[in-house]
Amino acid sequence: MDTTLDTSAEDAITTRSETVTLWNPIAAALWSLLLSPALGAYLHMRNWERLDQPDQARRARYWFAGTFAITLAGYLLAAAAVLLERDDLVVPWWTGLALFGIWVVFSAYPQISHVDDRLGETYTRRSWSGPLLIALAANCAIPFITGIIVGYRTAATAGGA
Repeated sequence: MDTTLDTSAEDAITTRSETVTLWNPIAAALWSLLLSPALGAYLHMRNWERLDQPDQARRARYWFAGTFAITLAGYLLAAAAVLLERDDLVVPWWTGLALFGIWVVFSAYPQISHVDDRLGETYTRRSWSGPLLIALAANCAIPFITGIIVGYRTAATAGGA
């Protein structure tokens, strides 16, 4: 029985895992629960790219675009609700949690499983400082900008009345 193929395949996986630098996919999912599924989808997209999985990266890109659009739409609907004085436009609080759950099941879990099966704990971890600062800034900026628009519109309406 020839074991050179098995050994070389093992060496290739070991060499590959030592050179791959990823964000921990479990941590990305957990940070997404706090900040936004868009953050996790983006980080998972970048991980798939580094893992040379273009089809999975494309799917993660769609998840990123979708979750970002849904999050932004929630803020815009909240602004519209204030401007139009309509409570029926406000998105229920649980929609973000539901979106997170759907993303975890259909997108995050496959990467968590893939990294765990193929690399285990042997890959190099990427720094969290950049993504977390950007995510925090976005989570502050979007509501802040929405608030400015609502405040400006409300002041203009009050001044003209």
